[in-house]
Amino acid sequence: MNSPPLGLSHVPPAYLAPESIFSLVNSPEADVWAFGSILFSLRRPTKLFWDFLSSGPLGTAKRMYETLGSMPQEWYTYPFLDGYPVHVPLQPDAEYMTLEFTHMGELRLEKLVREIFKPHRLANSPAPITGVDKFGVRVPELDMDDHEGQTAFKAKHTTPIQKQDADLFCNLLRQIFTYDHRNRITAKQVLEHPWLMEPGQKPCFARPESGV
Repeated sequence: MNSPPLGLSHVPPAYLAPESIFSLVNSPEADVWAFGSILFSLRRPTKLFWDFLSSGPLGTAKRMYETLGSMPQEWYTYPFLDGYPVHVPLQPDAEYMTLEFTHMGELRLEKLVREIFKPHRLANSPAPITGVDKFGVRVPELDMDDHEGQTAFKAKHTTPIQKQDADLFCNLLRQIFTYDHRNRITAKQVLEHPWLMEPGQKPCFARPESGV
């Protein structure tokens, strides 16, 4: 992408990179961020940075903080109007909002990855069992407030993500979801990450061995 589009309207808020929100920077690094968001959705049926109370970039930025941790200090006072960042001189009669956060305990990214489940399949059946879809666990017949019932269902019909897989996936996502796009992993490095390769597999961009 040598001439990326300007503005925020070309990318859904849930996939916006932070530099696209706060600096209007669209670049290959922003595409890597968006790819990481999609990759997470393929392993768990939810958008990582989607805010149910706000469909704008302000809600996205809040979810970034809740999921990844502290942001650069200057972003906390950045003005938003109607959920969108303001990149023009402020108007004296407008009501602007800034990011408001509460203290966080455990970072949500690692917690969300550990909660990924793989559905069991019935013998001689290519499809998952009833109540479980390809990417996660659905418990439609249980009360959503029945946490014990949901836990029992998951324990019976699913297998939690393996620790090695979870650790590698978190490692990849942490390198993708770096606030400073200059330090973010590149698309080439993503394809060479151990989480995307089978043991002993060569990187996608490895040079072919010489036959000499």
